[in-house]
Amino acid sequence: MANAKNKEVIEEQVEDTVDTPEFRTEQIVEIPWEETKDAFLIKKELLDVEQYFASLALSYEKRKNAILSDMANLERSLYSEAEKMRTTSKIDPTLTYELKIPDTPDEKAYFIRKDD
Repeated sequence: MANAKNKEVIEEQVEDTVDTPEFRTEQIVEIPWEETKDAFLIKKELLDVEQYFASLALSYEKRKNAILSDMANLERSLYSEAEKMRTTSKIDPTLTYELKIPDTPDEKAYFIRKDD
């Protein structure tokens, strides 16, 4: 019984010595600049990096679209050149042929008929 009573006294003493923080409950809590400065600088850096990324992404997309456009133009030119070779070689337009283009200069190209 004495142990239980001592335990209660010790718990009361601990509760009395522990400072419970007083929390602020105002509608608006003002924080001084000295405490705000680091958060402000981090936010500014984040905005700068986001702006840089947006600029970089836009530049990338513009360049990507230009390259895709160049590829499409070259592909159309290749098909046009192939059609010109087919016409000048007097290949029957009702038949299907595949053009084999050489990988190195000074080699011949071949139209190979594709039968169904």
